[in-house]
Amino acid sequence: MNAHTKPVPATATQPIATARLTVADAKHAAATMKRVAWVASSIPILRNALIHIQADKITFEATDLDHTAVMEFEAETTGQAAFTIPVRTLNAVANAAIGQVEISLSPAAPGALNPANVVTLKSDDLTVHSADLYPVEDFPRFEVPAKETPHTLSASHDDIARAFSLGRHCISTQETRYYLNGAHITQKPDGDTMRVVTTDGHRMAIIDTAIPMDGPSIIIPSKTVDILTHHLRTGANSTVTVRYHETRIVIELEGVTLLSKLIDGTYPDYQRVIPKGDATSTFDLTQTTIKRFASIARAISGHYHRGCTLDPIKGEIRTKGATFDGASAPISGTGETIVTVHGPYLNDQAKATPTFKVHAMHKMDPLRIYCDDPDALFILMPMRE
Repeated sequence: MNAHTKPVPATATQPIATARLTVADAKHAAATMKRVAWVASSIPILRNALIHIQADKITFEATDLDHTAVMEFEAETTGQAAFTIPVRTLNAVANAAIGQVEISLSPAAPGALNPANVVTLKSDDLTVHSADLYPVEDFPRFEVPAKETPHTLSASHDDIARAFSLGRHCISTQETRYYLNGAHITQKPDGDTMRVVTTDGHRMAIIDTAIPMDGPSIIIPSKTVDILTHHLRTGANSTVTVRYHETRIVIELEGVTLLSKLIDGTYPDYQRVIPKGDATSTFDLTQTTIKRFASIARAISGHYHRGCTLDPIKGEIRTKGATFDGASAPISGTGETIVTVHGPYLNDQAKATPTFKVHAMHKMDPLRIYCDDPDALFILMPMRE
């Protein structure tokens, strides 16, 4: 509930507008509004979602000033209205809803102490009232670039999901190198298809696609990537369309429009750190092995070291603790080069690619990682023991 919202009694007045939508659509809308809205903002309107009820449809919109999401759903409606509601209230009702969800706007009852209109949310025997405190005109709106925006990408849900999900774990969270806080979209060298690069300076993912691209390189913020992948559906027949210019990007998929600022910065020359040459050691790793070993390594080493050594000679992965604690597990490896890597990074890689092969050149050279996807390459920097 909004901090400035006081309990509002039910009213007997005729609703100005009403919309009824399925519980699945209500949950979907509420979850996205929560992802996008700035619910901790000191600016009250940014903690709210903007709702439009129109003929046979209802639209939800949320923003944090850098990202905006607009979602449209079919609905049984009466009347037309636009109003705001706290995102936390909307999300709480959607999570508790069992059956169809009804959203309505009614004028305050005659003689009410609070003259604001009343937003009512109902689902089965659940009824929640909230005062419509903020003028719709106060809600920040952004101009969507025209359809003639010069740079456009178009692909299936599956292709977009693969491009952004495989390397999501490599995006940096350090604000000092802000230009690494997103996915770098660029052309594949000597080609005209899209490549997605992500890195935090310690690891990197390079994901090549068959998606045609002829525009300049851009950096899409990680929050935009997460909102987008949340809406992608495996096997969906509809197309995802991406339009962008120098500062903004618009992503359109069925019933959803995402508008986001791009990261203004120069992405580093990622190709310089891709190691060349033949591997002197290789390791075949699986998600099951790494997941089991990672839990033991956390218990033993804590924040002391967190290093995991890959030893092809003994055929094991091992770690050590702050005292004499240690653990090991068998792995498949060939060669003579022993390398140590940051355990949590190895665990993140296993979550993204359930089976993968690590190629080591020399002890402190970057490691190449390959998975079942032939167009995906990962780079991981080793640690000193």
